[in-house]
Amino acid sequence: MSSSSDKAVGGLSWVLQTKIRPVASSLKPGVPFAVDVIVRNSLDHPITVLTWDSPLDPKAGILGIFQARDVEGENLIQGDFLRLRRKMPPSKESFLEIGGKKQVRARVTLPGLQLSVRTEYAIECKGRWQAVWCRPMAEIDESLLESLTEAHLGEVLCESESFEVEDESSGSE
Repeated sequence: MSSSSDKAVGGLSWVLQTKIRPVASSLKPGVPFAVDVIVRNSLDHPITVLTWDSPLDPKAGILGIFQARDVEGENLIQGDFLRLRRKMPPSKESFLEIGGKKQVRARVTLPGLQLSVRTEYAIECKGRWQAVWCRPMAEIDESLLESLTEAHLGEVLCESESFEVEDESSGSE
C-alpha cells in the first residue's frame, strides 16, 4: 500500500492537517465504500470551522469533493453527487470547534462509485475551508458568523492510502 499523503493549501496547512483513510483495505463489489476523515488542529488553542463543502460536512459524501483514482492508469472516477444551495447565514450546527492539538473524525460514505475489480485505487478529496477562525466558538459572535469576517479561507486536498476492489469470487471458498 502507498502511504497516506496530507496536504492543505490556501494558507491553512499550518493549522489544519487533513487525512483520509479507507475504512477497509479492500472492497467487494456492491458494498458501500466509506472513508474516515481525520482533521487535526496543529495550534495550541481551539479553532472554529464552518463545515460546509469541506470533508467534515455531514453531506460530504454527496457533494462531489471525493473521487477515486485508478493508481495504475490515473483515471478519475466520480461517484454520485449533488449541488446544494445553502441558506445564509449558516446555523450554529454548521460550525465545529476543534480543540488545541486535537483532532476530529468523520466517517463519509461515498455512494455511486463504479470501481473495477482487481484494480488498485486511492480516494482523493478536493474541498474548501469556507471559514476558519483561530479562536473558540464561544468567542465568535453572531455578527462574525453572519458576515464570516476575520475568517481564513482555503482549499483542502488530500489522498487516501491505496486499496483494491476484490473479485466477487475471492474469499468465498
